Amino acid sequence: MPGNETVYKAVDMIMSEDPQDQLTFPEEFLNSLTPTGFPPYELKLKIGCIIMLLRNLAPSKGLCNGTHLIITKLQQNIIQAKSIDGTETFLIPQIPLIPSQTNMPFKFKRMQFPIRLAFSMTINKSRATEPVEVGKYSIDNRWVVPYNPWLLKNFNAHINVEVCASVKSVKYLYIYVYKGHDAASVKIQKEGALDHDEILSFVEGRYVSTPEAMWRLNEFNLSHKSHTVVRLAVHLPQQQPIVYQDGQEAQAIERAALRKTTLTSWFELNKNDPSAHNISYSDIPQYYMFDKSTTNWKKRQRGGQNVIGRLPVVSILDIERYYLRMLLLRKSGAISFDDILTVNGLRCITFQQACQEYGLLRGDQQWHDALNDAAQFQSPRQLCMLFAMICGFGEVEDVPDLWVQHQVSLCEDFVHRYSEQTGPHYTLADIEELLTSYNLSLQRLHLPTVDLPASVLERVNFDVVEEQAKPNSYTMQLNSEQRNVVEILLSAVYNNAADTPKCYFLDGPAGTRKTFVY
Repeated sequence: MPGNETVYKAVDMIMSEDPQDQLTFPEEFLNSLTPTGFPPYELKLKIGCIIMLLRNLAPSKGLCNGTHLIITKLQQNIIQAKSIDGTETFLIPQIPLIPSQTNMPFKFKRMQFPIRLAFSMTINKSRATEPVEVGKYSIDNRWVVPYNPWLLKNFNAHINVEVCASVKSVKYLYIYVYKGHDAASVKIQKEGALDHDEILSFVEGRYVSTPEAMWRLNEFNLSHKSHTVVRLAVHLPQQQPIVYQDGQEAQAIERAALRKTTLTSWFELNKNDPSAHNISYSDIPQYYMFDKSTTNWKKRQRGGQNVIGRLPVVSILDIERYYLRMLLLRKSGAISFDDILTVNGLRCITFQQACQEYGLLRGDQQWHDALNDAAQFQSPRQLCMLFAMICGFGEVEDVPDLWVQHQVSLCEDFVHRYSEQTGPHYTLADIEELLTSYNLSLQRLHLPTVDLPASVLERVNFDVVEEQAKPNSYTMQLNSEQRNVVEILLSAVYNNAADTPKCYFLDGPAGTRKTFVY
């Protein structure tokens, strides 16, 4: 494909606080990983390339996993792409991606555009006997061939290409592995005699490969557990979880008040045992054992080498708890929640502020750069979509600051239409609607909330001139068969006669643009 090539390199990291993990798995090794459904470490793109989305970015807008788009502009932090039919333009940012597979010895994160090159795109035309007018050409199915240009050029032959998204896609390659062991049994018996021993047939007919035979002859374990994992509580003050039965809420609260969690008991341990001051919360199970009967940490007499303390993963949306967890991974010797909030003798108001004072936060510069790049060539409406997308997928540490820094470019449309005072309110209402796709709200992100009637928002988002132009534009794109369907349906809508059918079923192969006709 002609044109300049732009290379985007991902940022790979291990989500672990153990420095040994960083040494064991260097950056070069992380860059070589290709988890299922992940973009490569190095993306080489050109304008005009067809790409495929690997994540649901904005389902309500059609940006779903598997959607094909065409690249129209490449920026440092943003990719602009249009839909295959050319009617919609979208902005794609870099987002943090974490693989769903759990067979890795560590938690891996890659910051990259959630896309892959789509080397081929299948186009299915209807099985019509008559030629179809496409532009200035009259073609039929003989002219429609799904192909891969790169393979066609290099091998000078048509090669069928299929995306290997699961084991089912490569069943012909792995059929003998996944169907179970091979079995073939030969037996000589007298004619007419019925002598079938199912158990004997299994023993004689089963094929055991060399590795399996070695494993079983040595009587190796089929499974093994080497370490004990201790789950440690991470909760805010007076917000520890309580389990209760219906009708016994009061008794459950009384019991919880008398019992300590692993976290509050750790505070007590640090008050009473100076030898525990240099041990972090996550490492405390190696040296102390939590007695569930007394809810106290007791010093181990022996062992502990194969004990791991685990702090549960906390969503970034649970902001204060998220930053409390970050502090617990680093601070040792704390005797209370207030002690954790105290940095250099000053008590912080929030755990997030304490993290900032300790220098634990990386900042949001990447998100600021992405919005600045997009503001140079995109409309405020598309900027709002990008802002919501970043909040939904990005690990933004200070969403209110992101809003304040880019408020002018985000509100430009509404300020021009209304005023500098009311424009931001309409913009926030528009962002609130976009955030629903990510189960978020302005309140959850600590943004200013607005209360505008739904009817006002509908009028704001409805462009009369644009909507009037759509039918004419879409009608020009219809082929003869599609136009015939549309005319029949419109005729039924405007014909009130009792004998006029009102129920229709439109059928056709995939790719014949049934949705476009709707």
